Amino acid sequence: MKDDSNKTQDNIEVEIRAILDEIQAKALLASLDASKAEYKGEEKLIDLYFCKNEVKEFSEIEMNEVGTYSLRLREKENKNLKVTDLNIKVITTFGDHNAWEEHETEVSSFKESYTILQTLGFKPFFKLQKTRKSYYLKDTNMTVILDNIYDFGLATEIEIITSQNNSENAKQIIKDYLTKVGVKPDQIVPKSITNFLMNKKARFDRTINL
Repeated sequence: MKDDSNKTQDNIEVEIRAILDEIQAKALLASLDASKAEYKGEEKLIDLYFCKNEVKEFSEIEMNEVGTYSLRLREKENKNLKVTDLNIKVITTFGDHNAWEEHETEVSSFKESYTILQTLGFKPFFKLQKTRKSYYLKDTNMTVILDNIYDFGLATEIEIITSQNNSENAKQIIKDYLTKVGVKPDQIVPKSITNFLMNKKARFDRTINL
C-alpha cells in the first residue's frame, strides 16, 4: 500500500476579493488577454447560504474562530446546462478570510439538497445571484474571476489552491497582480464580498424563495 502520510495536501484556497469600477474591470480583462489567460467561460450563479435553525442574527455565524464555516448550495448555469454544488469553507487561522480549507461536491438536485439541509436543522438566510466570467493563468496557478453581482456591481475574486505552508506566498502573488491592474488597497475586501452583503441583507426570520 502506498504511504501518503508525508504528502502535503493542497486543499487550502487562498482568495482575495476586491470591488471594481468599470475602468478597472476593463484593465483586468486587458491584462488577462495580454497574458494569454485561458478563458473558462461564463456562468449564471445562484448561491444559497445556510445556518442552524436557532440562529437569530448574523453575529452568531460570523466566521472568525478556527472551525467556523460557511455552508453554501450553488446552482450554476452554463449554456443552458445546470449543475448544483454543495460547498463548505472552514476557517483554519483565527480571523483569516483569505485562506481556508474548502470541500465541495456535485449533487444531483438543488431542491432535494435544500430539503435535506432543512431536515438536518439548517435554514437558508442569504441568497446571492451573479454572472461570473472565469480565467486561468497557468504560470501562477491562479484563477481570476470577474463577477457582476445582482443589485450590487462589479467585483473580482482571485484564488490559488495550495498547501497551508505556501498560503502566505500565494497571498502576495495575488496582491501583486491586483496592484498591477490598478486596484487600490482600500478596494480589497477584508473578508469577502459575500460577507459584506450578508451583513446588510441576511434574514433569519423568513423563508427565502428558491
